[in-house]
Amino acid sequence: MDNLRDTIQNVTKTAYKATKGFVKSTKLSLELSSEESRLKSIYIDIGKKVHEIYSYGGSLGKFFDEKYAEMLDCEQKIDSLKKEVDKVRGNRTCPKCSKTSAFTSEFCPKCGTNLDAGEPVVAEPPPIPAAPEPEPVVSTAVNAKNCQICGKENAVENKFCFSCGRIL
Repeated sequence: MDNLRDTIQNVTKTAYKATKGFVKSTKLSLELSSEESRLKSIYIDIGKKVHEIYSYGGSLGKFFDEKYAEMLDCEQKIDSLKKEVDKVRGNRTCPKCSKTSAFTSEFCPKCGTNLDAGEPVVAEPPPIPAAPEPEPVVSTAVNAKNCQICGKENAVENKFCFSCGRIL
């Protein structure tokens, strides 16, 4: 009986030491991860400040000048690749509000920006011409509404016509 009790005590002590070591290791790993995240955050803050200095025409020396030029090149490539992805998917992205719309859209359905010129269109409708206008197409789709100016069918959530840029 004493042997059994000693064996149980030894197993309990070994399990306790192993658990204590595991808990300590886990705590240290969490603290290490936290410090690594903090260091990354500091790197990001430094990078943002350097970017701000350069965007206002400053300079921090040859090394940073070269890195800033690399960053600008990378940003241009990213922008170009995003446009290619949009084109392949049949979409285009508004330069003002970043809303994605069909590639055939001339105006952003969210903010009314001319997608070719990058400028918002004046939101007032043009004067109604004296000549009779063609009848607008009546939508049979549940999630669509027609523009009162050009008659094009737009998604219900659109605030501006994708075709003429006027308020819906």
